[in-house]
Formats: sequence, C-alpha cells, structure tokens
Amino acid sequence: MTFLPDGFDPRAEIIGALNLVLIDAPSGIARFLVGQDALFTDVNGLTWAGSSLIDSGPLEWSRDATAPASSMTLTYFQDPSEPDLIEELRASGDNVLQGRRIEFYVQPIGTEEEFYAPRFAPVLVATRTGGSLTFEAQGETIRRFTLAVEGPFRGRKARRSFYYTQPDHEALIGEDNPSLEFVPTDPRTDESLFG
Repeated sequence: MTFLPDGFDPRAEIIGALNLVLIDAPSGIARFLVGQDALFTDVNGLTWAGSSLIDSGPLEWSRDATAPASSMTLTYFQDPSEPDLIEELRASGDNVLQGRRIEFYVQPIGTEEEFYAPRFAPVLVATRTGGSLTFEAQGETIRRFTLAVEGPFRGRKARRSFYYTQPDHEALIGEDNPSLEFVPTDPRTDESLFG
C-alpha cells in the first residue's frame, strides 16, 4: 500500500515532489510552497505561493513516547517604508494561529512539464495543530517569525492532573460516584498474600 496516487511511478527515471503546507488561518486558508520562489497551481486550480524564505522543519512521527513537533519559519527583510509585519501579527494576537489546523502535503512530480500542468492532486501527508508564534529581529532589517507546529499527542508525556480520589473522580466523570470511597491508600504489604 502506498500513499502515492495511481499512475505515479516512484521508480521512474525522473521523479520529484513539492512540499506544500496549508494553514487554516482566521482570515482564510493560506497555501504555501515551501522553499521555492514560485506560484504553483495544482490540478484543483488552487494556487500555492512559494518563497525560498519559508522553511519548514522536518515532520516527526510519534515514536518512543515522544510527542511530534515541528516549526515553520519565515525570514525576511523589513522595508522601513512599509508597515511592520510583526507588529501587524502582534496586533492580531500572538496566539492567532494557536489551535488552528495545519496540513502538510506532497505534490508528486513525474515530468518537468508537471511543474506547469500537474497530473496528480497533492497528497495529504500529515495534519498538525498550530502552536505559538515567536518573533526575532536581527539588526535593522532582518526579521524572522516562527510558528510552532504541534503533533496530535502533545500532552502524552505529562501526567494527568487527576488522582484516584473520590472528589477527583467525580470531577472527571461529572457526577457523584462513591465507588472510590474504600480505595486502598496505604501501599504497605505487612503480610504477604501468597505464602
């Protein structure tokens, strides 16, 4: 089983793939072509705006009790005569993309002509959740902002805040439950149960 579309030969002499990222922003859907200075129109007629100034960290997968995370970064030169992009983002709130859906796609390319007239639709590789925005300024003109991208299991290593006491269990299930009234609270075993 493969996630590549039918008709795409991954063993062909010429193959390629474009990294595409979709961000479900409050102002609407934003589509990006990562690391390429171009506009790409897919088979559905959707345009993906590319820039070599956009960088996406590697996608991680959940293994060995880790919560996968990544980031997307835009580095650019701030024109002093133009409005400050970072100030505009801060005005809308640093958490404007927190909790928003971010989708990572791969666009299979089989021939050079498919850069201009693709045969295949982009393939969804992963869906993640937007995290916090961080900003950085270097000198007078170089600016960078980074969007943290969180995986689906970001809290799996943290302990739950509930303990197995009657009040905590009632808060967890939302109703009265006296079933934990006689739960053992002393872990000592003065007498062995078995011989």
